Amino acid sequence: MDISKLKPINTVFSVDSILEIDELIEAKLLMNKEYGNKYTHIPPHLAYTIIPFPEKNFEQGKKDLIEYIKKQKPFNVHISDLEYEEKENFFYVSLSGDMITQHHKNITNMLNKYRDNYIREKDLEKLKLGSFDEISTKYLIDYGYARVFDNYRTHITVGNYTIENVDLKKLEKRLRDILKPILNKEVEIDNIHGVILTDSASSQADMKVIWEDTFKLN
Repeated sequence: MDISKLKPINTVFSVDSILEIDELIEAKLLMNKEYGNKYTHIPPHLAYTIIPFPEKNFEQGKKDLIEYIKKQKPFNVHISDLEYEEKENFFYVSLSGDMITQHHKNITNMLNKYRDNYIREKDLEKLKLGSFDEISTKYLIDYGYARVFDNYRTHITVGNYTIENVDLKKLEKRLRDILKPILNKEVEIDNIHGVILTDSASSQADMKVIWEDTFKLN
C-alpha cells in the first residue's frame, strides 16, 4: 500500500460522549487514589472517532459536527459486565448499541473529508516500520486512524494499577460492589463532546486542547 502521500501532523479532532455516571466516576476515583491509575485525567467517555486534522479545516469540521449533533436524539447503550485486561493491568466495561456504531461511521466519514491525507506523526513512523497489520494499514491510509470500522471497539476504562502486590480478587470485588447498579444494564447517552487537541506528547495528560465543547442531545 502506498504511504507516500501521507503527511505527518500532531493535531486531532476527537469526538465522544461524556459519561456522567456516578458509579463509573467513583470506581475511577478509587483506582486513582489507591492503585496508581495512569488514566487519571480521562473522564469516563464513549469514543466515536479520532481524526488527524489540519488547522485550515478546523472551522468547517466544527460546523459540520454541530449541524450533525443538532439532528440527534438521546439514545440507550448496554453496559457489559466488568472485564479485565491482563497485559496492561486495567479494568474496563464494554458498551454496545446500534447508535454507537452509527455515530462512529457517520462522524468518521464526515470529518475524514477534511483530513487531507494527514496522519498522526507517531502512526506514520510506525507505518514506515511495518508495525501494523494489513487492515490497520489500510484504515490508517484511508482514514488516518487504525481503530475504525472493523477495528472499532467500544469500552470505558475504569482504571489500571501500577502499584505492586495488588490483591486482584479483592480489587475486583471492590470495583464490582461500586459498579453493581450499572453492570449488565442500559444507560442513556444525552450528549456528544468534540475536542481538537495536540496529540504529540508521550503522555496523554500533556495534550493541549485547542477547542472543546459538549452538546446536549434533545
